[in-house]
Amino acid sequence: MFERIGKFIESKIAPPLIAVSENAYLTAIRDGLTAVMPFFIAGSIFLLIAFFPNDAWGKLIEPYQDLLLDPFRLTMGIVSMYLAFAVGYSLARARDVKPLTGGLLSAMSFFLLAAPMVEGQINAGYLASPGIFTAILVSILAVEVTRFLNKHNVVIRMPEGVPPAVASAFESLVPIFVLILFTWGIHTLAKVDVPGLVIKAFAPLVVAADSVIAPVVMSVVEMALWFVGIHGASVIEVGVLNPFLLGNLGANQAARMAGQPMPHIFVPPFSDFYLTIGGCGAMLVVPFILMTCRSKRLRRLGPLTLVPAIFGINEPILFGMPMILNPLFLLPMLVAQALNGVIAYLVTEVGLVGRMFVALPWSTPAPIGSYLATGGDWRAAVLTIVLALIAGAIYLPFVRIYDRKLVEQERAEKA
Repeated sequence: MFERIGKFIESKIAPPLIAVSENAYLTAIRDGLTAVMPFFIAGSIFLLIAFFPNDAWGKLIEPYQDLLLDPFRLTMGIVSMYLAFAVGYSLARARDVKPLTGGLLSAMSFFLLAAPMVEGQINAGYLASPGIFTAILVSILAVEVTRFLNKHNVVIRMPEGVPPAVASAFESLVPIFVLILFTWGIHTLAKVDVPGLVIKAFAPLVVAADSVIAPVVMSVVEMALWFVGIHGASVIEVGVLNPFLLGNLGANQAARMAGQPMPHIFVPPFSDFYLTIGGCGAMLVVPFILMTCRSKRLRRLGPLTLVPAIFGINEPILFGMPMILNPLFLLPMLVAQALNGVIAYLVTEVGLVGRMFVALPWSTPAPIGSYLATGGDWRAAVLTIVLALIAGAIYLPFVRIYDRKLVEQERAEKA
């Protein structure tokens, strides 16, 4: 049965997902989001410092709280502008457009649509996380318009002998004017609130991406890809879900600053520290299980995989046992992380642990990460440990079966 399921995933499910993962637009979005992630982390750290839940600390920094929030405002507060440049830069490389030109034109187009002048001042509301989807769409538009004009030679060509940097500047003049007239005409003349319309259009998907079903679907598809040797997190979590999850994170941060209840549960650190504990598939306990195995191969593998797993890296387990293309481990790979998602979501929803608003490096050890991501809720660290043990209990019988099989093979080799 396991072999039939594995073959079905490998032949029917994996190919279209591989094609999606190689799509130029999805790749550009994924690379752009990865490039701006340090801004989320840096801004979140300053937000955590300013709002750490400790009365003595709060009184100490109260006079400096507004100053501490300046780095947050200039990172997370305008993160969509950074994202527009990053996505435009990445897409331009794949679409035969000069990367720097693509990035600059994308940032300019987004700025014209999302940050209009109001009474002589820039309205920066959409430059934060609410503008993420608009930044992505406008970046694609800017690069494709530039590519179309270049392809049809609707550019200013300088004579030979002109320095390349100067020639490149003149070549971008026509795309600049076209994009300015287009975006300025839509927002200023037609008075269309494009970011507002985009937010309304994506609202149903945003709601769906913050439901108890979302982490289950993400986990099952992600681990199905891992089973056939494809980096599932890179395709599903980073490439597809991250625009929604980062938007949720930004909304939580804005609510935290305003002293209001945080609206979202499923945010990037929720996945990092509740679902992928010890790496994709929630395998933090697996190295400890391997250390108790009778098979020499698995027993030696245990200590080698422990330290990487603590920091969220489980490729040594996936490829060392191996679990990849091993039908025995398909079921626990599909179930463990998904079950963690359901439990963590429901526990958070009923208020037994705090919601997350701090972005941290995914390699932060999970209990520490969940504690910090919730702003210092010790119950989140306890939940992470409980989830790791539950996932370990799911893997245990399958590892034991595999261990017996390898012991028999080792005996046969000695005979």
